[in-house]
Amino acid sequence: MLFVQIRDRIAMSAEYPRWTRAMARTWQTIYREPIRYELPVLTQPTLLVIGLEDRIALGRAYVSSKIGQTMGNFPELGRFTAKTIPNAKLVELPGIGHIPHHEAPEQFEKVLLEFLGS
Repeated sequence: MLFVQIRDRIAMSAEYPRWTRAMARTWQTIYREPIRYELPVLTQPTLLVIGLEDRIALGRAYVSSKIGQTMGNFPELGRFTAKTIPNAKLVELPGIGHIPHHEAPEQFEKVLLEFLGS
């Protein structure tokens, strides 16, 4: 419910045009500009927090079911990404899906504050 309220408040705010541009650019990046090959150049400490139940896969509806079954395996994607970014820390949250900071805010905050404090 809170997630819906936040979106509703954004839509009614003066910041809505800026927010929609940011969302559009995010979607363009997802669809047109894969960053997988740029991950090794990151040098700053990077925290990756994933939900082990996350199976979101943009574009799954547009591929065969055989290919679709291979998409959105976030445990696998998270581990690959953590190995690819030189200074990355991966935290996997069991029982959590695509939005850990909304689904498990206390766990997420604890992990984030520990990371920022290190």
